[in-house]
Amino acid sequence: MSTKVKHRLDVLDGLRGFASLSVMLSHSNFNPVLFGSIPFLLPIYKTLSVGPNSVQIFFVLCGFLMAFLYPVVPNYIEFIRKRYARIFPMYSVIVFYLWLTTVHNRYTWNLEIVILLGTSIVMFCLWKLTVPIHKYIFYLFIILQVTTILFNSVFVSKILGLTTYPMVRQLISLFTNLTMTTELTKDIGGLSFVFWSLSPEVIFYLYYPLIAITLMQLGKKFGWIISLLIIIGTTKIVFGLDGESLTYLQLFSMSLARSSGFIAGIVAGNIYRNQGVIWLWLKKISQHHIVNIIFLLSFVFIQAGDWIIRDGHSRGWMNYYYLASSWIFALVVLSALIEGTILNKLFTFKPFRFIGMISYSLYLSHPISVGWARQITYNFPIIKDNSPIYLLLAVLISIFVAWLLYMIVDRLYFSIKFSEVVQQKSSESKLSSEYIFSKKSFIGIGIAMILIVLVYVGTYSPTILVERHSIVNTKGFSLEQSLLDNPLRFCFISGYSNLSIVATMMHYQGSAEMTRNIEKHPAQLVFKLYDESNKKLLYETKRSAFDVESFSVFPFGFPSLVDSKGKKYYVEYSQEGGGEKDSVVIHTISTPVITQYTISRSELLRNPFILIFNRIGYILKNNEVIFALGFFMIVGIFILRQKKLS
Repeated sequence: MSTKVKHRLDVLDGLRGFASLSVMLSHSNFNPVLFGSIPFLLPIYKTLSVGPNSVQIFFVLCGFLMAFLYPVVPNYIEFIRKRYARIFPMYSVIVFYLWLTTVHNRYTWNLEIVILLGTSIVMFCLWKLTVPIHKYIFYLFIILQVTTILFNSVFVSKILGLTTYPMVRQLISLFTNLTMTTELTKDIGGLSFVFWSLSPEVIFYLYYPLIAITLMQLGKKFGWIISLLIIIGTTKIVFGLDGESLTYLQLFSMSLARSSGFIAGIVAGNIYRNQGVIWLWLKKISQHHIVNIIFLLSFVFIQAGDWIIRDGHSRGWMNYYYLASSWIFALVVLSALIEGTILNKLFTFKPFRFIGMISYSLYLSHPISVGWARQITYNFPIIKDNSPIYLLLAVLISIFVAWLLYMIVDRLYFSIKFSEVVQQKSSESKLSSEYIFSKKSFIGIGIAMILIVLVYVGTYSPTILVERHSIVNTKGFSLEQSLLDNPLRFCFISGYSNLSIVATMMHYQGSAEMTRNIEKHPAQLVFKLYDESNKKLLYETKRSAFDVESFSVFPFGFPSLVDSKGKKYYVEYSQEGGGEKDSVVIHTISTPVITQYTISRSELLRNPFILIFNRIGYILKNNEVIFALGFFMIVGIFILRQKKLS
């Protein structure tokens, strides 16, 4: 490779352009019923207009570029400042625009265009005026982010419940969205449904220099077997964190398991940068046209599978699909970088590259542009709703608006002079050999272990105690059990007084969105709690079965049982109505039952250690957290060993 890293790879622009166009089409609200009479056109359009899986392409590309451009990060703060400067100017423009138009929901589409352009120009002027103090603005923004997280964690629920002033709610919404912390606050929604994917990206940037680079260096030093174990271990950890964050943090839209895309991208970026045996082998086999066609078909099939296979399954199943798609996309990226391949020719197509250049502004602004296109069709009856002309109009408006925003706002990032993070090859080699022995490695491992413990504590309420139980299925061994005509009953022994919640891992077989839209009475999930005799019914409640879809561990609450400590209770789950695609499945092996108990503040003050021992005991009973802590402890041992040898 050359001594200086090329800053832009045309193929990646093309891939990014394809992905952003695909996301835009999936959000265009276009109903391709007119394509039904034309053979193959309907499935082709549905394969092109794939939103969820195309976002995974962005994650893979992000991981690839970080590994390719930043094998070492000498200055952590400078690295993060550069990443923030890339993301937040355009993001801030869209947030302020959406906030203004949401607060005053009386604007027509032409006035909304003026507001968006005005907001963009204001951002341009502020950026130019504040260039000398950008560094200090970055620090202030970090402080604002942390303050917003703490404020929302402690006060926002109470404030939203008590205040009658709409402006207070609107200001809280503005700052929470502006600081990209909506995913950490269940009471505040995002102003746009596309914002969710930016939070995992920012988190990835924060931990990349501290953790990812350390793991990359370990893999490089100890060979492919250790590299493979690191890949498997980190993938298992992010899947475990995803399930736990859904249960208690309720980060439904962040989907931490989809970080598998970053992992696959990092691996691909390292392969391309190192130009080693795997890369040479890939270049050799890619010279065959049949291999080219196989790679292309794999890309097409995994995109088509987004609506043929993945759609309508449980969240856990979908995450495994995204895991598979991430590695296929990583292979596609590597193949596309080889000149002469079909994928290389496809993704160096100039229109894709142009859209890739404006992809970030297109991704953030396309829901706005689609809304304008819809409003325009209302005013011009000659353009029929859901006609191909509407679709063309939506695409053209989206691309034009994205280009304008790119020219006014997005290019501001490229005008900043950051200190060089990617060094010449000689200095890079020196940094690479020293990086794994630096304090950053231990800081990163320490941060990872602390975060794991914090995520797995069970609940963040100091007045709630938690306990973990195993399901004893009286009907024999079964990994999963459908409740359709097959109730599940199990027992547990209460560990504390004031039992108030029982939660169990389950998922909905169908798609909640589809079930809601069908004019029928959906299946009902029935929860019953019995006393130790298994005869006296203490509590019964029902929920729509499709409510389960958004949960990993689904809770049922009831009036606290004051004298519950040490007593045996029986739980029965059953289902009323429904069918094969309208039913609930309970996981009876992989995840335990979780019970929660209320504890008064006065009792907590008398015996504060009860909370500490409860959390420690809960953590130590969780196989996922034991695996994660063990993984990072082994990583630390490897680093110490290398440090002694050096």
